[in-house]
Amino acid sequence: MGAWGLCGVIFPESLISGTRQIPHSRSTTGKQAKRKLSRNNYFNVDGEKAAMGTWGMGTLENDDAADWLDELQSSNDGAVLQSTLEEHTTTEGYLEAPEGVHILCAGEIIAALLGQPAPDLPAGAGDWVQEHESLDASSLIPIAIKKIERVLDNGSELRELWQENEIDYSNWHESVLALKAKLLAATNTIPRTG
Repeated sequence: MGAWGLCGVIFPESLISGTRQIPHSRSTTGKQAKRKLSRNNYFNVDGEKAAMGTWGMGTLENDDAADWLDELQSSNDGAVLQSTLEEHTTTEGYLEAPEGVHILCAGEIIAALLGQPAPDLPAGAGDWVQEHESLDASSLIPIAIKKIERVLDNGSELRELWQENEIDYSNWHESVLALKAKLLAATNTIPRTG
């Protein structure tokens, strides 16, 4: 079996052949890249253990999402959800890709708390949702919807990166619209008070 290397990391040829280009953030610093390369173990040219990042089509299938889910799973309440959505309160300026990913992750967890989990929801995230099923996330729905719209608008690095991938952009865009639709539908089922 052949192998292909980059930056001293050897990747099995079977992982490279036939794969599609999955976008990743241009804004990742060297320090972030070293921290993020911790998902799958491989060996470098010196035989030392090395790592390869995680990238996939789903909202929760990348390193930024995995890092965010790690933070969520170590929390005891909805503070991570709330802070993620409140961190990005401005509607102007450039939205970096990791921030966009975090917004989409928060939206997926809110949808799961409302009984609409993503089919690819990682087991750890599903466990967190079950442990916090009594958490009332309804007040976060309108904020999440606005933030998801921001991810889809101009000035979003995540959107730009996916647009560069002509093959998969429409699928990604449809999945984000489907998440937004789940949250919009949830607003119609929440009992009104007053």
